[in-house]
Amino acid sequence: LLNFKMSVNRLKHGSNLRLVLLVLWLVCYVSYGQFEDTNDFNNPAVLPLVTQMVYRSLSNSTAALNQELATRAKFCVKDPDADWNKAFNFSTNLDFLSSCIQKTKGDIGRRMCTAAEMKFYLNAFFSKTNNPGYLQPNGNCNLTSWVSGCEPGWACSVDPNEQVDLQNSKDFPERTRNCMSCCEGFFCPRGLTCMIPCPLGAHCPLATLNKTTSLCQPYTYQLPPGQPNHTCGGANVWADIRSSGEVFCSAGSYCPTTTRKVPCDSGHYCRMGSTSEKPCFKLTSCNPNTANQNMHALGVMVICGVVTILLIIYNCSDQILTTRERRQAKSREAAVKKAKANQRWKVARTAATKHVTEIRAQITRTFSGKKPNNDGETHKMLARGYSSEVEDLPKYSSSPASSSAVQPTFEIEDDATAGSIERPSATTTGGKRGKGHRIKKSQSQILRYAYNQIEKEKAREVENRNLTFSGIVNMATYSEMKKRTLMELSFKDLTLTLKSNGKHLLRCVTGSMKPGRITAVMGPSGAGKTSLLSALAGKAVGCKLSGLILINGKELSIHSYKKIIGFVPQDDIVHGNLTVEENIWFHANCRLPAGQSKADKVLVVERVIDSLGLQAVRSSLVGTVEKRGISGGQRKRVNVGLEMAMEPSILFLDEPTSGLDTSDESFGAPGYTYTIIAVSLLCKIAALRSFSLDKLHYWRESASGMSSLACFLAKDTMDCFNTLVKPLVYLSMFYFFTNPRSTFFDNYIVLVCLVYCVTGIAYALAIFLQPGSAQLFSVLLPVVLTLVATQPKDSEAMKIIADLCYPKWALQAFVIGNAQKYYGVWMITRCGSLMKSGYDINEWNLCIMILILIGGVTRMIAFVGMIILQKR
Repeated sequence: LLNFKMSVNRLKHGSNLRLVLLVLWLVCYVSYGQFEDTNDFNNPAVLPLVTQMVYRSLSNSTAALNQELATRAKFCVKDPDADWNKAFNFSTNLDFLSSCIQKTKGDIGRRMCTAAEMKFYLNAFFSKTNNPGYLQPNGNCNLTSWVSGCEPGWACSVDPNEQVDLQNSKDFPERTRNCMSCCEGFFCPRGLTCMIPCPLGAHCPLATLNKTTSLCQPYTYQLPPGQPNHTCGGANVWADIRSSGEVFCSAGSYCPTTTRKVPCDSGHYCRMGSTSEKPCFKLTSCNPNTANQNMHALGVMVICGVVTILLIIYNCSDQILTTRERRQAKSREAAVKKAKANQRWKVARTAATKHVTEIRAQITRTFSGKKPNNDGETHKMLARGYSSEVEDLPKYSSSPASSSAVQPTFEIEDDATAGSIERPSATTTGGKRGKGHRIKKSQSQILRYAYNQIEKEKAREVENRNLTFSGIVNMATYSEMKKRTLMELSFKDLTLTLKSNGKHLLRCVTGSMKPGRITAVMGPSGAGKTSLLSALAGKAVGCKLSGLILINGKELSIHSYKKIIGFVPQDDIVHGNLTVEENIWFHANCRLPAGQSKADKVLVVERVIDSLGLQAVRSSLVGTVEKRGISGGQRKRVNVGLEMAMEPSILFLDEPTSGLDTSDESFGAPGYTYTIIAVSLLCKIAALRSFSLDKLHYWRESASGMSSLACFLAKDTMDCFNTLVKPLVYLSMFYFFTNPRSTFFDNYIVLVCLVYCVTGIAYALAIFLQPGSAQLFSVLLPVVLTLVATQPKDSEAMKIIADLCYPKWALQAFVIGNAQKYYGVWMITRCGSLMKSGYDINEWNLCIMILILIGGVTRMIAFVGMIILQKR
């Protein structure tokens, strides 16, 4: 390496020949990662050349890693070359490599991980263990050898005399010398002493020590104990979003390189893990540092446009049918006129022919000198023959009865209208009228009392915002204020265990809830929020509860306070066939004290309706699946109002603001699951009408020769319009309010196939079952099959059963379409999620074909059933 130093020194004098020789030396040394600790790499003429050499060697090792990933994880890699370009193509900016070369003084080649070490790291995520991502002991990091480079964020170098082949995929080099912190743009996992480049879409700066929490921020690892000279290094892990969310480029910003993070500008949006900012669509708005574009206005416009188009089609279809009927009527009239004219011409021609024949016969008799016998009788016979021929012709009349096909007339009976007018008067006696008047007045007095009290409470709230000393005294001495029982709920070492398998849902949870405050429980999905609320409210079923629950400092049973404790579950518990006011009134009558006056109950109900903003919909039906009702947000507020009607001292609310949202962790699987259930329910119930109502009419008319196939295809063809329009209407709301990464067209294709599939199933149910049973199965099948399809596939039998469920294929198509848009830093998250669900990214076309096949097979079954049941 002495020649290499001399070449660098001579380069400063500008010799081109020596520059060529230097490049040859660099090619030789960089290929084996051999660099001396020297400051000559700060030379601006040398550094770009070295950077390109290092990047070329790094590209080869990452390409080998990508091929290994494509071979072992075919289920999550569709195009290996495209995925490599989106993850490790750093050719546009190599500043992080140049910085690392300067930091390590040219020793970067001996610190980067070989292909074998990269495979060792990634194989940990595909292992069938309970702790994926945990690195097993290796030659450099084990129980007997644990250097500082084994700690997270640190890396070491190999012996200077040892050659390093970065493309070696079998052996680990002995890398335990000259340990130091990891470079920016790289991550150094715990248990490995080398550096791996962070993928595009990640942000891997150097960590800084937070003295308050003792964490190396922005990461979550701590300094090792007993090593005072150890400092925070670089990034320490690249895994799925749940395990390494701090490495991902944050939402609202984009990372053009793995060492630089730029806030998103106005008019653009940046999702988590973005490498560039994307411009917002037209008619949408994007604030600075936003992760999603505000497409609500565009979605509303699309909904209005679709509704307008459907209304135009509906109105125009009526006009088109009316115009068609008029044209047919005119053509019929013209045909009748033409037929009459032709018939008159035929009659005139026949009469003229006979007249000519008679004249010819008379002339013949005159010139022959023969006298006709019975001349009068002959004329009578001819007259009778002519009249009979005329009578045998079809007669046409211009009377209204004959033209009823063209212009039908209707007869109105005056007796019915007269009878309806002569109805008895609803007037009652004076005593009854006075009694009814008193009831109405009493009800109005009650309502007036309730609203007067509500207005007083509102005025008192306004006065209490800026209380003075005298205001506090007045509030304390206010005698009309109803005082509720104050309850302080505290718990210590609360543990919740399933009785079936002994699994801990909660373990040693301690906390307290003060009266007059709002206490929020926050955490990711599956953290145990619902389990904690259920345990505190005494609603944990099938579980064993241990620990202390103190009420006002005393160990008492929570069930003794159930009359003043409200619990709002996640799912709706309202009655869809009742109005908003009727639902709240029902709960108020059932849960308020029986001795409470009606005026006080009215006050409670009106207070709840007013405080929740439900005045505008108080008389509206809540609604069911088949019957349109109030909106989802209003429905959730009604659920809260049902518990507020009992005036509780403690109110537990389990996710009161939860809605339909997509999750980057599961690529929107929860939202798509609800979509499958909703679309299946709506389309199946609507498709039942195609055959259930007309089944008897078809069996009656088919006996007269109607084609069964023609009837079936006609009804199925009529539903084709619904098959194409219903997904468009649904997506106009779902897509623009949830904003998934998959395209609108991908979601539309899956929904069209899903609607086609469930419509065929509904045909079979309508033909084989009675209307009531068909409706019941139409509701149960989507829910049951979706539950089966989303269960863990722990056995082969469970996999076979899930493959027979159409929701499995629809959900897989949705998730695959969305997962394909996650790349770069999302690669491990994508593979982990698809592996957990048992999906294959290459089976999108298969899912679509199976949905279409199920729809076609069920239609054939329905057609065969229609014929068989008809013969029986």
